[in-house]
Amino acid sequence: MRILIVEDNKASAATLSKLLKKNSDSVDLDVRTADTLAEGLHLSNTSYPPADITILDLSLPDSPDWHDTVKAIPKFHPPVIVMTGFDLVTVELECYAFGAQDVFSKAAAVKMIDVVMRAITSARLRTVAPTLLNET
Repeated sequence: MRILIVEDNKASAATLSKLLKKNSDSVDLDVRTADTLAEGLHLSNTSYPPADITILDLSLPDSPDWHDTVKAIPKFHPPVIVMTGFDLVTVELECYAFGAQDVFSKAAAVKMIDVVMRAITSARLRTVAPTLLNET
């Protein structure tokens, strides 16, 4: 499974990557990171195969306003899980309107791990299901 973390704080990205790998059990994770919106979009749209899940921070150095980052959500390979330090009430509805699967505060990163692991399971099923259906 491939995960793209778009987060400009390298320590946060590294910690999240370690938490994901620690909780992935038998799933082999390939975690890539980008520290700008432009780099994240580039990796999302040029990597083959694309990331199965994108974790996107809203506060990035090349995105002057969090609204600009939110508007970029549809340009990422889905699903996109937003992680932010901003007040959720303010950003949550806008993130969902632009296609985010989930939105979490950075303080709730541990809860987000569970959601990411469920998204990984769903992504694996989407990959395997067509093969299984053709066998019946």
